[in-house]
Amino acid sequence: MKNAARNSGFTLIEILLAIGILATISVFAIQALSSQIEHRNKLEQKNASYHAMHVALMRIYDDFANIYVAPDTGAKTNLVKQALVWKSGAKGGYFTTQNFRSFVAGTPQSDLAQVRYAVKDDPKDSNKKQLWRVVDTVLQNSIEYEDTGTPQLLVDDLDKFEIQFWDGQDFSNQGDWDTTASTYANKLPKMVRIILSAFSPELDSEKQLKELDPARADKPRNKISLETIAYLLKSADQQQIKEPGGDYKWR
Repeated sequence: MKNAARNSGFTLIEILLAIGILATISVFAIQALSSQIEHRNKLEQKNASYHAMHVALMRIYDDFANIYVAPDTGAKTNLVKQALVWKSGAKGGYFTTQNFRSFVAGTPQSDLAQVRYAVKDDPKDSNKKQLWRVVDTVLQNSIEYEDTGTPQLLVDDLDKFEIQFWDGQDFSNQGDWDTTASTYANKLPKMVRIILSAFSPELDSEKQLKELDPARADKPRNKISLETIAYLLKSADQQQIKEPGGDYKWR
């Protein structure tokens, strides 16, 4: 009876073998869980990036769709001139937009606001670009000046921001329009094409892999690219710069 009681336990080898099997299963389980967590983080970050880009595109769309240019009647006023000035070489421009909603909380409100878009270098990384939107609802000083308006970072790590204007026959690739110049005096394009693209954010794990393997840094980064066309409501009764020719095919 005593020998039977002694032989009923586990040997040291059996215990070590069980611990080894348990450790192996734990390693695989942790790897699978880590992979699932990283995949979830990627999806969440991707969805957040797409949402932010859509919000930015809709903000730009609303501003352009409601552009307002007041005819020059010669009357004196203390308000800035309502105009559309856009220079592709300057990577942005400014204009007056009309919208019946609040633009900037805690400031005088009206149905008009000055808006300026500008592409600038990231102050923390000169290799990155940012798209800024500046809005002013007071209309006392022109928003072309840096000290006028309230700035808002619209897109971080920008890849491309381009505005193409419809001249009556096609979208101008130059992206230039100035209602203060004689050619475009008090005239608005019927439509504008908005092209917006930004680089997808990198996870910390992806940054660490690039540091360990410099060859990964040469691989092209993922981008989020959006494009839309806005019809300018205030251009309905205006003559176009060029007479329409042929049919435009929507892409």
